[in-house]
Amino acid sequence: MTTEIAVMEVRAQSAAVARGQAKWDNIPPVLIGLMNLAGHHGEGLQVAIYYPMPDGPMIEAGVLVPKPFEDHDSVFCSATPEGLAAVTSYTGPYRGIPPVHRAIHKLAKDHGHTLAGPNWEIYSHWDEDENKLRTDIYYLLK
Repeated sequence: MTTEIAVMEVRAQSAAVARGQAKWDNIPPVLIGLMNLAGHHGEGLQVAIYYPMPDGPMIEAGVLVPKPFEDHDSVFCSATPEGLAAVTSYTGPYRGIPPVHRAIHKLAKDHGHTLAGPNWEIYSHWDEDENKLRTDIYYLLK
């Protein structure tokens, strides 16, 4: 697998999210449940923000929105992190994403970067052809 990873400054993007906790071996069903709970607030791309914890990540999942809004019910106004980040894109089935995360961890280690904690994924709109699905992957760096 060849993954081009850039290190760059990124800006925060507002998001409408639901929040939950997952175990490391049970992320996909928790993520899907949170996406469904957050619902569809406009035509924005779906996003998942992961905050690592010892037993599994705290996840915020939902959709990018054009501007901040007031929290309502189980949907919260959040934003992707801002600052120096390792960034890459992956195109293909979601099951192929884990090696991309490992490549980012390796790049950070090999180049003396420290992961700052949160990482996030922004997903293209759904396509029945899984080979066309694009996921942009970000890791905040110290």
